[in-house]
Amino acid sequence: MPQKERLPEKLKNRALHVTSASVINQYTATPICRYKEIMRRIILLLLAAAAISAMAAETQVQGHLVDLACAREEGQKPGFGAKHSKMCLQMPECAKSGYGVLTEDKKVIKFDAASNEKAKKFIAEVTKDKDIKVNVTGTMNGDQLSVSKIELQ
Repeated sequence: MPQKERLPEKLKNRALHVTSASVINQYTATPICRYKEIMRRIILLLLAAAAISAMAAETQVQGHLVDLACAREEGQKPGFGAKHSKMCLQMPECAKSGYGVLTEDKKVIKFDAASNEKAKKFIAEVTKDKDIKVNVTGTMNGDQLSVSKIELQ
């Protein structure tokens, strides 16, 4: 003999009200709820992935602050970074060429346009005349560095 479902005491004496809306909701509520839950999970996953990639993309570069014009011509010469002066960094033609960091292995990491403006402000505040060694933190976008922080070593 099949067993009957037992209702809790407080529901036994209640009348059941069936409306067209309750019948429709019976068939449509479940897929909508599932869809919303799936979308919520996808959005959370995307946000988590974006946060992880943003943290992973942060890079720190150490070296001498140089302008790209001088670095192109003399960057491979021994001692160039240490000899490169603040006055040269501020010359109009050198400033116009943009800035970057000359690493110990003689590689120049170029700054993007917004970072060049940050570098100009940094150079104006620096008290050293030569050997401007920096720690630069930022994000690589192609072959350019988008700088978030520049500080002396």
